[in-house]
Amino acid sequence: MSRTSLGVNVGPDARLPWPLGAILGRFQQQRAFKSSTPPYKVVTGSLDAGVLTERSYSIPGFKPFYGWAKRRPDGRWDTFRMGYRWDPNWGDANVQGYNPDPEIVGGYFPDVISKRGQAVPHITEGETWDLRDVPQPTELWERLAPWLAARASAR
Repeated sequence: MSRTSLGVNVGPDARLPWPLGAILGRFQQQRAFKSSTPPYKVVTGSLDAGVLTERSYSIPGFKPFYGWAKRRPDGRWDTFRMGYRWDPNWGDANVQGYNPDPEIVGGYFPDVISKRGQAVPHITEGETWDLRDVPQPTELWERLAPWLAARASAR
């Protein structure tokens, strides 16, 4: 399978029958955008417990990506992920096909991924933050209040 048949590159996606692969490839392409900034990501659960969930949001745009993984009794993982997935390699020297803003390496595109019986959960990859590091509503308000007051007084 060539790189041009995957991701945001329009063409017959070898994983889906034609014309569905071409239609969904165009949908991905029209909604994809380049960004070298990784998403804000929160992973809950643990490998030991056998359940992981992910919530991440694109930077910029705050577009969501959700993931869920559960370990099966045989030790393998079933996963379901959907939303705007970040690909840190989109636009690198190996890219073929659709590549807007070639000076930017990395980008987000809508995707739905369901995998069964995987050796790894595919959720703990990338930079993650512990929930204790996530700003709570009062902290967010304390950060936003001065900015909102300045905006209101400027009007």
